[in-house]
Amino acid sequence: PLFDSLQNASAILRAKPEPGLVLVVEEQLSVLDKAALLETANTVGLTQTSGLWGMQCSEMKSCLFEHKEFNIRKVVGSQAIEMIAEMNGAAYGIPSDVVMTAFSRSAILERESVVFVGFERNIPVSVAVTLADNDAVYLALVATKPSAQRRGYGTATVQRALLEGREVFGLKSFALHSTADGFQIYERLGFSVVAHMRLFELVQS
Repeated sequence: PLFDSLQNASAILRAKPEPGLVLVVEEQLSVLDKAALLETANTVGLTQTSGLWGMQCSEMKSCLFEHKEFNIRKVVGSQAIEMIAEMNGAAYGIPSDVVMTAFSRSAILERESVVFVGFERNIPVSVAVTLADNDAVYLALVATKPSAQRRGYGTATVQRALLEGREVFGLKSFALHSTADGFQIYERLGFSVVAHMRLFELVQS
């Protein structure tokens, strides 16, 4: 079943006009399939690009933060999309117009969501989005501009967005998918790992 699934996924990616990724959740694999995952993926023309962790939290820890030149504001509408695109583009080295095009038709932003942006001296530097996902407040599209990283801005923005999301959606638990960059931040906030995921892309010919 793993070979067939990855082969089908590889065929779908090859038929797409734009690059795509395949996500595999390790907890859904048998012991044998998990051990053979990388070899099976390579057989069908896929290579691992990165990993993700599914994380959850029911009691978020408070990370105290105070900076007189930094404040966090709720943004809505087209301004929210523009700032999400600006921050994520800067953080991941993607042109903001490309990110804007992707986010303008994002299923995440079509749902009711809460968007908070952190400002340093009135310049936007960080963003975090929350929405209701089943019985948890889901955190998404977190980013901090490289020039403003490692100052606590991202953590403060995430904490504010989660707490506000809990009030808006009436949910008590939190969930997210973390990259390696954000993993330690979420651990400090009280999140724990509930799933291990791997992302694959087509082998470049």
